[in-house]
Amino acid sequence: MMPWRPPFIPQPTNWTPQPYKAPPPQPDKQLVQSFEVALQNLEELRRHGFLQEVDYQARRNAILSDPNYISMESLPNELFYTFIFPSMSMLMQLRMLLVSKRWKACAEYAFACAGKLDFSTSFGEIHSILKPCLLRTKVSGISFANCFRLENNSLQIISISPSAEIITELDFTKCTKISEVGLKTLSQTIINNLKRLILSKSGVKSLSPFAFPALEFLGLAEVSKPLDTFFSFKQLNLRTVDLAKSNITNKFFSNLLTHCPNLEHVYLSQTASSILEELLKIDQYGLSIKTLDISWMDGVNDKLLSQLIPKYPKLERLDISNCYEITDTGVTTISISCPNLIVLDISQCFRITANSLNQILIHCPQLRYLNVENCDYITLEDLKIWKYQNPSLSLKAKRDLLRKLEKE
Repeated sequence: MMPWRPPFIPQPTNWTPQPYKAPPPQPDKQLVQSFEVALQNLEELRRHGFLQEVDYQARRNAILSDPNYISMESLPNELFYTFIFPSMSMLMQLRMLLVSKRWKACAEYAFACAGKLDFSTSFGEIHSILKPCLLRTKVSGISFANCFRLENNSLQIISISPSAEIITELDFTKCTKISEVGLKTLSQTIINNLKRLILSKSGVKSLSPFAFPALEFLGLAEVSKPLDTFFSFKQLNLRTVDLAKSNITNKFFSNLLTHCPNLEHVYLSQTASSILEELLKIDQYGLSIKTLDISWMDGVNDKLLSQLIPKYPKLERLDISNCYEITDTGVTTISISCPNLIVLDISQCFRITANSLNQILIHCPQLRYLNVENCDYITLEDLKIWKYQNPSLSLKAKRDLLRKLEKE
């Protein structure tokens, strides 16, 4: 028996194999997005009279629909290094160096003009792109916000870069792998000019081994690990400390007040109520606090304010929002003790009425911002009177009240 075979199907004599046609190239989404941002910026310049009347929307549609209408090579260089390249991530800017000589020249110029490097949108391997970026320019600030892959060994590149001696700002927000080891590397090499250091949501637990003599701003908001010890050295230039939502101890806060004789701005929102005990001892440290944020803290009531606020006569900005136990008595204490008050936030303080706020407007003539949002006893008539008495006062209240106030 013969085995089964498939039937033979003869091919037509005029048949020829067709060459493979590649699909049309798709435009780079990030490049298109950058171009759209550039066109929006140009539209703003045109709207304010800095450019001639040009229909940029029609030009954008023509470019995206027909690549032969206008080529990238015909665009001016200013459009590249002013709008397109700054809106790209650091990784994409490095890739632009390999496109052409012209794009390389524009990218190099953009790097040279950059005053600050922002790696917050670089979700890939930071270590591989950090060195090429730092070697191309000298910058005064670097932001690593949201770079959760950044590790301590990457900070060694910063210490040997040409920018090491001129860096004034470092942002390590949400860099959970950064610890005391990485900061030690920086403190040994840089940082005589560092003025702004942000370690919010980072892995730092202690600051005692380091010295940053020029530091003016220290951000330690939302640090989950307990902060035990502050700097061991005097921070004569430190003016602002942000400790909102951080796990700080009384020992840490006491060391902070001791080692910062020129401290002026303190943010303590949603911290432990035991910190209030150290605030009551402010006379021992001889500080002149101008900004105090104690919002969302337990134990803030009229009795505490009567003891606390008189010790801060130079206070200019006060935030006691979401402190539900405060009544008109506490606000009256503020009006008498803080004549230089400029900003006051009492939102979500349901027991406060217009009677005490009238005293604020009388005794605080420099008041420029008042937040009474969700204060149930504040009416539209109260807002009208305050706006009439102080036309330069900026008010924030319930939306329906503000709408009615704007209409009138």
